[in-house]
Amino acid sequence: MGIEGIFHANICVSDMESSLKFYRDILGFQVLHDFVIENEALNRALGVEKARVRGVLIRLGDDEKATLLDLVQWLSPGPAGPPYRQLNNLGICRIALKARDIESVYQDLQAQGVEFMIPPQSVKIEGTPGETKFCCFNDPDRTILELIEGL
Repeated sequence: MGIEGIFHANICVSDMESSLKFYRDILGFQVLHDFVIENEALNRALGVEKARVRGVLIRLGDDEKATLLDLVQWLSPGPAGPPYRQLNNLGICRIALKARDIESVYQDLQAQGVEFMIPPQSVKIEGTPGETKFCCFNDPDRTILELIEGL
C-alpha cells in the first residue's frame, strides 16, 4: 500500500508555553522545530478559510525515526470545544507513552504535580506474555495521556 508508519500525532493546545513546560520540562520531550504557518496552501490543506497556527514538533529520545507529537496552537481561528472528558469518546481518545519502570515515572510525575486518574494498574491482556501496567493522566488542556509498561 505504501504507508510506512506514523510520522506524528497532533495535539491541539490552548497555551503553547504552558504545554511546552509540561511536555518538555516535565515529560522530557525535546523540541525539534517551532514554527508559525499562515498561508493559502495551509488553508486549503486544512479546509479552513483562513488559518494561522503555531506548531511545535517534539520527540522523546534521539531516534530520528521515532513518532513525533505536533503541539498545535490555533492562533486564528482560535481553538474550539473542550477536550474529551472520558476515554470512550469517538476519535483519538488518548496517546500512550512507553515506560520502562511505570511506578518510578508515576512517582516522579506525581511529585511534579501531575494528577493521575488512578495509580498504575496491572492487567493481563489476552495473547501477550505477562501483565501490562498502565495509568492515565492529563496534560494542561486535559488531553488524556497514558503511561504503559510491559506490552
